[in-house]
Amino acid sequence: MSALLLKNCRIYNSPSGENVSVLLRKGKIEGVFSTGQEKSNGETRVIDCGGKILAPGFVDIHIQGAGGADFLDNSKESIETICRTLPRFGVTGILATTIVKDDIKNQHLKLIAEFESDDRCTTNILGIHLEGPFINKSRRGGIDERSIMEPNMDYLEELLENTGHRLKMMTIAPELSGMDRIIQRLIKENVVPSLGHSDAKYQEAIQAFNIGVSHVTHIFNAMRPVHHREPGPIVAVFNSDEVTVQLICDGAHVSPVMVNFLRKMVGDGRIALISDGISGLGYNGRTLVYNNREYQVENGTAIYPDGTFIGTVLSVAELARRYMKYTGCGLVEAIESISLVPLRIIGLDCKKGRVKEGYDADLVVVDEKLEIFLTIINGEVAYSRFKNNLNASANLI
Repeated sequence: MSALLLKNCRIYNSPSGENVSVLLRKGKIEGVFSTGQEKSNGETRVIDCGGKILAPGFVDIHIQGAGGADFLDNSKESIETICRTLPRFGVTGILATTIVKDDIKNQHLKLIAEFESDDRCTTNILGIHLEGPFINKSRRGGIDERSIMEPNMDYLEELLENTGHRLKMMTIAPELSGMDRIIQRLIKENVVPSLGHSDAKYQEAIQAFNIGVSHVTHIFNAMRPVHHREPGPIVAVFNSDEVTVQLICDGAHVSPVMVNFLRKMVGDGRIALISDGISGLGYNGRTLVYNNREYQVENGTAIYPDGTFIGTVLSVAELARRYMKYTGCGLVEAIESISLVPLRIIGLDCKKGRVKEGYDADLVVVDEKLEIFLTIINGEVAYSRFKNNLNASANLI
């Protein structure tokens, strides 16, 4: 595998803002050099980034589909389609998000767990995120009732087996009877227990946080709202110093005013923007279907005919643009909300999420508006808008 040099780029969080060259080899970042300081030794491909911004690849920890395909399709071809669609949106890693489906005996979970693309340039599946099945029916949102059940340790063990122990996150309702044992088992398995689709009261949320629940699924949505007599789980998050949250920042799932309020309450570094993306993301087909029901799209928000929100068809890059607009935050914070923060939540920030020597070469080149010009996955070009800009004429270490 030859090396790749990204030349004439600005690292997104560099204090100096100077242009640098970044050398990639064998799927890793091998070195960062001041432009012109590269040493010769061996053939290397070169991409001139034209002074644009180099950032960690984007990571979506809550995405159900893309390109007209869905993880519920129970098809290797659908998984491949999703992973081939996302690089053009700068997405280098995802948690494959889905629900349980006993009518197909959860074969879709086994397919995801065993999936290996023949192409190194497809988006990496970093693990599986299950919404449910131990959630509250009263807050199920767009989740089919048949995909919900009471806490059951035997069924949890079956799910861990079905997912090949690649389960990375599970959305749970901690107020349900028997959930303490479920939470403790998830933590032992290094699965992030995430409060969501829950009717938990304030004290129930606090108790859940105290026993190890560290994250919240699409905050504000599918949970008890704030009330002056019963504050609910949202205020419990505000009163926590560590609990992280997912946010669907399309302007419809959560009002822009509340997006800005959330940022003020929890601060930088605790908000991971998610797409909650479904099949319409990156897909131009006329008929849109999720879980055997047609849906429509309004300004990027996916909605069933009865008015139920079921996700978006927006990339996390677009959601980060809206986040900057709604909050006035800077580019660094916006980028980290779709890269470093979600990776930290799932415990992978030790090897991904930084433009730094030794880290995985999952990278994007963008402009100040977060338009995607180049996506690098495993050190290889997965998507490029640069024309005639790849050569092998440089000799570098």
